[in-house]
Amino acid sequence: MHETGEIKRVVSSLLLQVDALPSYVVVVTATNHPELLDRAVWRRFQLRLRLPTPSQSQSEEWFRRFEQRLGTNLGHPYNTLTKKLKGLSFSELEQFGLDVQRRYVLSLPDADIRRIINDRLTQWEERFTPQTNKDGDPDA
Repeated sequence: MHETGEIKRVVSSLLLQVDALPSYVVVVTATNHPELLDRAVWRRFQLRLRLPTPSQSQSEEWFRRFEQRLGTNLGHPYNTLTKKLKGLSFSELEQFGLDVQRRYVLSLPDADIRRIINDRLTQWEERFTPQTNKDGDPDA
């Protein structure tokens, strides 16, 4: 309850600062949750762009390029990775890739990219699966 009040104060303060900016300043923002923003926020922005989540082929292309950047075969077909991470934005795909890349580099020279990706896929899938306690009730 106290956090909600604090968030509202932070948003109000931010909006006041945006309002005080000179007219020649361009403010660029992004959100993955537009439904959480109220009309007071939306009124401050003249141009809005919706960026849909990538299609299957766009995600597969992202993985192809990621594999080239990494310089090693990912050990998984691109379509398998895309299906397991369906619905992620390009930003979230990039987060996934950076996580894999960090773990790969840190485990060199004995890095097993397939195992790393499998571990990360499991972790990412758990992010979107409600956790339950031993009685089967959702964890608080």
